[in-house]
Amino acid sequence: MDDALQVHEVPFETLVQETSSGLEEPCHLVIRDQKTWDELWPRVTTRRMPDPAVPREEIGDCGLPDD
Repeated sequence: MDDALQVHEVPFETLVQETSSGLEEPCHLVIRDQKTWDELWPRVTTRRMPDPAVPREEIGDCGLPDD
């Protein structure tokens, strides 16, 4: 069996890109469930007035292994 590192392409979609969010450092996040998305959204939009509603996105199995 080949022990070389296997690389798999994972499709993704950028859902939001803010220039002045409540996140302190630039980051790339993988959201695996609606609860995590619901908790992250207020942090991302903390500096926007009025608070925008959490966008409903289809959060599903992205094919990544569980940690």
